[in-house]
Amino acid sequence: MSTIGKIIRVNVLPPEGERETNVIYQVAAPGAATYTDYAIDENGDMKTAATDPSAQDFNDGLVKISDPNLVSEGFLNQAQFNKNVNEDMDKKLNVPLTDGNTQNFTKVVGLDANGNTAKLPAGDLGKNIANSSLTTVSGAGLTLGANWTLNTSGLYYSITGLSDGSNDSTVNMVLAQNSVGRIFKTNTKEMFKKLPGILTQTEKEQFGISWNNQYSNGALNVYSIAPNIFKNDNTVKYLVLQGLNLNVNSAFTSVKFIPVGNVIGIGEIDCLGFQTSADGKSMIVTIKGNALQGGSQYNIIIRTTSPTIQTHRSVSSVNVVGNINNIDISAITWETKAYNPGQENTVFSTNGGLMSYSSNTNNKQYAYEPNVIVGAAKSSVLFPAGSNFYIEMNITLSTTGNGAGDIIDFYAYLGLLQSTLPNTLGDNSFIRTVLGSFRSGGYYSCILWNNIITNPNKTEMAGTILNGSVIITRMGNICTQTITVAGVSIIQSVSTPTEAVALSLAVSNGTTSKNINTSIVQAFTF
Repeated sequence: MSTIGKIIRVNVLPPEGERETNVIYQVAAPGAATYTDYAIDENGDMKTAATDPSAQDFNDGLVKISDPNLVSEGFLNQAQFNKNVNEDMDKKLNVPLTDGNTQNFTKVVGLDANGNTAKLPAGDLGKNIANSSLTTVSGAGLTLGANWTLNTSGLYYSITGLSDGSNDSTVNMVLAQNSVGRIFKTNTKEMFKKLPGILTQTEKEQFGISWNNQYSNGALNVYSIAPNIFKNDNTVKYLVLQGLNLNVNSAFTSVKFIPVGNVIGIGEIDCLGFQTSADGKSMIVTIKGNALQGGSQYNIIIRTTSPTIQTHRSVSSVNVVGNINNIDISAITWETKAYNPGQENTVFSTNGGLMSYSSNTNNKQYAYEPNVIVGAAKSSVLFPAGSNFYIEMNITLSTTGNGAGDIIDFYAYLGLLQSTLPNTLGDNSFIRTVLGSFRSGGYYSCILWNNIITNPNKTEMAGTILNGSVIITRMGNICTQTITVAGVSIIQSVSTPTEAVALSLAVSNGTTSKNINTSIVQAFTF
């Protein structure tokens, strides 16, 4: 029997031929917790087989445990160490060698920030692609298998980098949403059909100007001309025609004056120019007064060849006067009356053809009292009984303060009345321009009505200042009044008395301060 002598600890077992005899080599890699004993007898033979190191790894009796840390954890021999290693190995994943799918392989491994692992549903992979930067490859795409909603939660949603198809005739569809957000493709026909109902009057006119091929092909009709009287002097006259389908193409249209009674083509006189409106309901025509014969009446004749060939002669006419009697505007005098006697000079200022009203709390405290007249003015006789006349005025209305909301705050009546009627705190005019103001929240406006307080006779300007013009003519017992604000005219004709007339103003109380200025531009009889 061999006697084993000393124990030699080495990192690597020496090769055969270099080993000492009667020794035990304890082999352990540097820092290793365990070692392996190799007994070498007196003949140099190794008593512990080392031909299959992998088989030795889990040989329960092969290695002694000497590391104090392992001993303290309960590893007293190789058998205990191997048992622990096998248990840990059972918890490890095999290297995947085959392909699968989420139906058969329903779990994946997730790792948190601390290195802990957990099983996760494989079907959740790719559900939150919005936090990734994605790039498609050839053949990739998205096919919906059911209804799908993208909720932006009020955040911007942009698609950028698209190619420009503005000049591509095949690009004839757009994307649009219905009222619940569902997206469709459309040729926009239904959208354009709804435009007239959502555009403002100003937007409609601008749209018509910009879309210059959209002219009316309906029958032309001029049913009124204002002013219907003017002098044949060397000044440019601006006439407002009102009617239907007057949005003609100026490149293919002519507008001329023809004496009443002449057959078409005889004695026609070209206008200086004309301007149409997009809605086709009005046209402004200009002409020099002395281009027409004084003492004559003229119809207006419109010819157009596009989009349809038409010739229209107005039934209405203009009266060109040569012999006129100018009214001395500077000689006009005024009677004024205030709610609080003695305040007349506080609220009214007059000077010939100029007359202004300024509200004042010394006359009456501001209040919503649209039926309480707090100031009235009446001029001296402007036109004698039985006369035909023409008067043109400029008016300005300005208001300040918030005032009452969602109501007409006050009314003012500027018009003509029989000169024999007294000046009272009331409106006795037989034809008038009515002024008012309106507020709703932060929206303010000034309003003019032509004679009657109805929407068709109303023109409204946003803001607290309004400038307009008024022309009143009388021929026989017919008075025609034209009010114009920002290029928009409204015309009214009424049967009136033929007595001598004066100009009057009556103003009701209101919740805000206001100023009304009137100036007579010209007045004459003929």
